[in-house]
Amino acid sequence: MAETLIVQLPSPPGKNVFREWSGGMGTAVDSTRPEWGHDPGYYDVPYAAYLYIASRLKSLGMPFGYSDLQARPRMGLEEFDALMAEHRPGVLVTQVNLPSLESDLMLVARARRTIPGLKVILVGATAKWFGTRILTEGFADVVMEDSEEFAVAENIGAILENAPDRLQSCSILRDGNLLKIPARKPMKDLDFVDFPAYELLDFTRYEEIGEALAIRLAQTVCLEDNDHQLDAVAQRATNALRTGAIDLAAKNVQ
Repeated sequence: MAETLIVQLPSPPGKNVFREWSGGMGTAVDSTRPEWGHDPGYYDVPYAAYLYIASRLKSLGMPFGYSDLQARPRMGLEEFDALMAEHRPGVLVTQVNLPSLESDLMLVARARRTIPGLKVILVGATAKWFGTRILTEGFADVVMEDSEEFAVAENIGAILENAPDRLQSCSILRDGNLLKIPARKPMKDLDFVDFPAYELLDFTRYEEIGEALAIRLAQTVCLEDNDHQLDAVAQRATNALRTGAIDLAAKNVQ
């Protein structure tokens, strides 16, 4: 059982939510999918800060689990409950977004009902924007204000060790009042980790998504119904995507 669970929430029924877009507030497109999940073939990379948070936790020797629930085309609420019950973390780290705010908050509340005493840290621009409501209505214990990549790990340690005086870069409720706690040491760069926790990503999934996007692109640019031409354009686009991903990972390793 990991002390911390980092979760990218699934898209709600009828939507595909792009959680990185619009400055982290998120955007969405409609879907015919009646279940939770995320339609295959859509851009769905996890919130980038998760990978830095995970790398920071690893460097500090703090056990954690990670689940990208947008990687699942379909997900029932009972599966979400089972995931929470299986891991039973002390702290849940996740993000809410504007297009899916009520659905995201419902899942967070569901996790808290499944695991009594669960502490929740919310990251991202939307949580910050709605911080007063989120804290006063009991959806979260900590809403990050800045320096998420660095300070979330510190705040997890403070929560698990019952040391609220060590919290930083966040908003909390204290005696019923909203309290904003500044960073003790403002984050100026990301040099505190060697590179993000790319090992958490399943790059084969992104190659499959790239192939689907490449085929759509090929169908758009090919003016004739020529299967050979379609396949050639799709393959070139897929190879470019795969090469780009490898090059990006190599640069970060260097």
